[in-house]
Amino acid sequence: MILEESDDLENIDRKNFKNLSLKIEKLVNENSLTYNQEKIIRLRYGIDNEKPASFKEMIKILKISPKELKKEINISDRKVFNLIKSKL
Repeated sequence: MILEESDDLENIDRKNFKNLSLKIEKLVNENSLTYNQEKIIRLRYGIDNEKPASFKEMIKILKISPKELKKEINISDRKVFNLIKSKL
């Protein structure tokens, strides 16, 4: 019984995550982001892979330092969340 409940919660979380990813993808496609900002959002929220990339994976893919990646993530997230707020 516990395993079944856990599996149900995991499926719900995956479904909610996929929903969020689709909404963010729509915003990314409709608005102007820099190449790195768009790539970071796609990697961070698993838009192209259905699985978010880890911090280390993002560093390798983008070929930037951890410090620069943190900065870019903050900028990208802020921009996307402001877009979301403006659509509400």
